[in-house]
Amino acid sequence: MNKKKIALAVPVLLGAVIIYFAYSNYDLAVIGAGYKAKNLCSEIFVAGRDAEEVLSVDLKHPLSKYFSEEIDYTNKTVTISTAFGLVSQTAYYREGLGVTLNLNEQNQKESLDLTSIYPQDFTELPTYGKFPEGIDSVQLIEVVQEAFTEPDTNRSRRTRAVLLIYDNKILVEHYAEGFNKNTYFCGWSMTKSVTNALIGLLVKDDFVSLEDFMPIEEWYDDERSKITYNDMLRMTPGLEFEESYKNLTSDVMQMLYASKNSAAYAYSKPLIHAPGAVWNYSTGTTNVLAYAFKKVLRQNGIDDKLYPYQKLFYKTGMTSTLLEYDASGTFLGGTGMYAVARDWGKFGLLYLHKGVWKGEKILPDGWVEYSSARNPDSRKGKHTAHFWVKSILEEDDENYKYMTRLPEDMLYATGHYGQYVMIIPSYKLVVVRLGFTRNSDDWNQFSFLISVINCFRQV
Repeated sequence: MNKKKIALAVPVLLGAVIIYFAYSNYDLAVIGAGYKAKNLCSEIFVAGRDAEEVLSVDLKHPLSKYFSEEIDYTNKTVTISTAFGLVSQTAYYREGLGVTLNLNEQNQKESLDLTSIYPQDFTELPTYGKFPEGIDSVQLIEVVQEAFTEPDTNRSRRTRAVLLIYDNKILVEHYAEGFNKNTYFCGWSMTKSVTNALIGLLVKDDFVSLEDFMPIEEWYDDERSKITYNDMLRMTPGLEFEESYKNLTSDVMQMLYASKNSAAYAYSKPLIHAPGAVWNYSTGTTNVLAYAFKKVLRQNGIDDKLYPYQKLFYKTGMTSTLLEYDASGTFLGGTGMYAVARDWGKFGLLYLHKGVWKGEKILPDGWVEYSSARNPDSRKGKHTAHFWVKSILEEDDENYKYMTRLPEDMLYATGHYGQYVMIIPSYKLVVVRLGFTRNSDDWNQFSFLISVINCFRQV
């Protein structure tokens, strides 16, 4: 074979290999394209970040080379495709609704206008002019600054924001280069704790009770009809669901990045345990709760998209909050909320004050106590009703030394890549840490929290 024929054969062969790879790994290609499209679009058009930085850090992955991106800054869309366009997914930014994958032509034009309900008398959290007595300011500043260092080049922390709120005032606020108080941060699974609050609103307004059965029509004729709101909040509905980010074609990945209706994907799963019997952490469970939230409000003639802002976010000054939706119009209750660091901190303050904000009862009586009650059957006994508490650990557990030194009343929300809102009522303290720690072992939030608390010597 002469050189000319070889030169012609190489691209043909390469193309054939790529086509074979795409078709033989079709599900993986769809999920990969969806993940990259959705998250790149959100980081550009919600968080306001530079595309190249997001691609080189947040979305850097060995499989990335198989996908190309097309960013339309005019229409605020991102399209990710495999070679020859065999697989392609497009994410759309819509004002007030965030970023959604694969919308139809009509839904692409939808938006949510919040100007008519935006609070006119909003005031920001006050900031301390100087550190209060009893707090070691020098040590505390060192602890916070150390959180932004990278002592091990093989273990990237990538802390991007730390906010400490003490006694209702901002005590410390620090950001990594390229981030600031106006940067929107994805809460990932911290959004599940926000969904806890949204269900609490339904309870307070007498739309539902915890022992009500879920309003899922597809469940009415089988054993799933016995699943309650309490089962769902405590992650014990008994539904089959694989929550794995290492298996790139797991249920959670299929639901978020290859399905237009996240709740339907989850509620179509079969029952494999009796409701209330077995704990299984599941983003699908939360997305079904979000669907029930939407359905109950619409049945009562209430706008489900405005309700969270009217009843929760704008009452607590969380004015930056942005909820994101799937293509069916359901809020992604398991992962889909963006907000600035201060507003994540305000969410923590609401729970620190037992659901009361400036004298107004936002959440129902006893809701925070309910949300703080551990499920002993959950992983290390640390899950409650879409929140987390201190683990129940044996002495040989690597985190035992930390858990024994943490306050008993600690309650926290946590999300993928090291997002934390930690609520410590006994110290009148809310600690927010936001970042992009790809490997969970590369950042120990409990060690950091202990270092912070150690600075409060006489408080």
